[in-house]
Amino acid sequence: MKNLKQLTVILEKADNGFWARIETIRDYGPNGHGETIEELEQDLRNSLTDYLENEGKDNPDFAGLTANDIEFIYEYDLQAFFEKHSYLKITDIAKIAGINGSSLRQYATGLRQASDKHVKLIEEAIHKIGKELMEAHLV
Repeated sequence: MKNLKQLTVILEKADNGFWARIETIRDYGPNGHGETIEELEQDLRNSLTDYLENEGKDNPDFAGLTANDIEFIYEYDLQAFFEKHSYLKITDIAKIAGINGSSLRQYATGLRQASDKHVKLIEEAIHKIGKELMEAHLV
């Protein structure tokens, strides 16, 4: 069985869907676009397939791998994150993060850019919620 290779994908919301890029492949910077994240992922896999069959065929980091052997780890901008996870209540996340709910709604819709400090607070709140959910047991 092949080992999966993980690549970090930077995912951003655009006016016409989603854009993503991979910055961790030496001498190659694949990017992709899609109206949905699923379309974007397929576009990235198509780019990787082309790379692996052509200029990347001698890259030792990818020896014996196909594009389907690669797992994407996503890093989202706030707008893309909240579109992907639209079931999350922005007001509750803002409360946990200790920031104004209106500000977070503006960040999530792209009307304002969050400061690095606010991005960190939002990320910590999301991780806190995730940890609590992971620890939950239902009967």
